Amino acid sequence: MDQPNGSNAKATRVKDGARDLPREISLSYAITIIAGCIMGSGIFFTPHETLVNSGSVGLAFIVWISAGLLAMGGGLCYCELGTSLPESGGECVYFTRSYGQLAGFLYVWMTGLIVRPVSQAVECVAFASYFVQPFYGASSPSSLVVSAVGIVAAVLLGVINAVSSRVSVRIIAVLTYGKMAALVGIVLMGVYWGAMHGPGSLSTGFAGTTKDPKTLGLAFYGALWAFDGWNALNYVAEEIQDPQRNLPKGITAGLLLVIVCYVCVNLSYFTVLSKSEFSESVAHVMGVKVLGQAGLLFIPLCVALSTLGASCGSCMTSSRILVAGGRESFLPKILALIHRSRSTPIIAIVVHIFLSSIFIAGGTLESLVNAFSFIQWIIYGCAFMAVYVLRWKEPYLDRPYKVWFWLPGLMTLASAYLIIDPILENPSYLLIMLLLLPGLAVFFIFIRQQMTCSALRQLNDLMTSASMKAFNSS
Repeated sequence: MDQPNGSNAKATRVKDGARDLPREISLSYAITIIAGCIMGSGIFFTPHETLVNSGSVGLAFIVWISAGLLAMGGGLCYCELGTSLPESGGECVYFTRSYGQLAGFLYVWMTGLIVRPVSQAVECVAFASYFVQPFYGASSPSSLVVSAVGIVAAVLLGVINAVSSRVSVRIIAVLTYGKMAALVGIVLMGVYWGAMHGPGSLSTGFAGTTKDPKTLGLAFYGALWAFDGWNALNYVAEEIQDPQRNLPKGITAGLLLVIVCYVCVNLSYFTVLSKSEFSESVAHVMGVKVLGQAGLLFIPLCVALSTLGASCGSCMTSSRILVAGGRESFLPKILALIHRSRSTPIIAIVVHIFLSSIFIAGGTLESLVNAFSFIQWIIYGCAFMAVYVLRWKEPYLDRPYKVWFWLPGLMTLASAYLIIDPILENPSYLLIMLLLLPGLAVFFIFIRQQMTCSALRQLNDLMTSASMKAFNSS
């Protein structure tokens, strides 16, 4: 494992008195951040949804491989964006430069304040559910216990990220290695079962394949949810050592690692289980079938370990969206402050964990997952188009990595399909766009006014000055 480079770890001053975050993420850490943020709870649950909507094992397997290739295509497009604009915040920076301040603000409004905190909450609740399950035996823990453990986990991860980014990336790396070992264990279970009992549902091939393009789109949504997080490295591009070289390598190597793991794990599922045995807890069913009572302990620990690693990565990357929002004055500037000695965005991390805890306490998170997957692909589509927009608006921008010209267009078309298909299946998805209305009101009433109103600017500066003293930040 590479050690953080002390010479690159020093925070430096940038415009408007703000500070860069220290470059403490080496190539090996970059790979584990990508793999760790992707490999959460998805691979343990979504294979059931993918199989049901595909209709056959053969098509489900193709969907998983195609989803991996789509994630890789998206990752390559983000390589150009991230190496051209190596700043914290990802799409906030890209949209502001490409489409203007309104687009950048609406991204922060939807993603930084709603989507990412909900995603963090989902992972923490999944961790809590499986962490406490062995203590309850055959019964299920109460929702109050799960919520309490989930909030404690979120707060602890927030503390770790606030204390030290260096410690955080090391914990992500350790947890990533642990979850990979757990997935290897699942693969070995499939190899053992296949040697003893034959190929299982793999022998059914393409029998029962769906012919409905709508349900096929839903199958892709399930697999793509499991791959979500492939853009995580772009949020911390400012903290990567030599980002022009290590960001593309980190994204491609991390994604290749995840694709291989997911393909092998799905082969194991199909080898051990018949189609009728697939359920939303597919990993649990497989573990009990192969290991008996030991599976009741092994699988929950695997899921808990996997979701904890993804949650730690999510806390780190999501807080950088708030940092970018503060730097662009879309949010109070205090969110952009970096602690002087710890070199972490403590205030942004606290706000992110606070929002996540509210969603954990509110419950009913499962119903939000598909809705926010829909929003995410709208964002991805706009980001892919931003590659072309930036090439047109800023042709002389330094581009250390330049993706093939046709790829962003192809990814935009794929995004359009993944946006339109759910609407055709369920038009109520359009209601999600109502969340933009309060954001529009906030932008035109407060953000635009702040740019021209000296009183609002002075209030923001006063809050920032007080927070700098209170939190030892700059």
